[in-house]
Amino acid sequence: MNKAKELHVLIKASDRACKILALNEKAQPCIWVKDLNAILNNQSINKDVSNDDIQNDHVTQVKKSLIAFINVYRALHDFCGGDTDFMVHWLKVKNKSFGVAPKELLATDENIQQLNQYLDGRDVSRN
Repeated sequence: MNKAKELHVLIKASDRACKILALNEKAQPCIWVKDLNAILNNQSINKDVSNDDIQNDHVTQVKKSLIAFINVYRALHDFCGGDTDFMVHWLKVKNKSFGVAPKELLATDENIQQLNQYLDGRDVSRN
C-alpha cells in the first residue's frame, strides 16, 4: 500500500472511531487529522525541500499517533465486548487507575500508550 493510501485509511479509521466513541472535535485524534490536512495542503503549495522534510517527519509522527489511537479503540472494543454504549460510558467516567476519565488521556501520545497498556492488560470479561 502506498503512503497516501495508508494515510487515507488511517484517517478514515480514526474518524470512524471518534464518531463511534462520541468524541468531539477537541479530542486529540480529531486535532491530528485537521493538523495533518493543513500540512498536506501547505505541502502541495510550498515546495521548499527543507520544509518538506519537516512536514514528512510530522506526517510520520501523526501516522504513529493515529495507529496508537486505533489500537486504543481496538482494545476498548475487545474489553467492552463490542458494546459501543459501554465503550462511550467507560471513556467518560472517572477511572480509579487514572484519576480522570480515560477520555482525558487522549490528549497526548504518552497517555494513549498508557491506555493501550491498561486495556491490553485487562481481562476481557470486565473483571
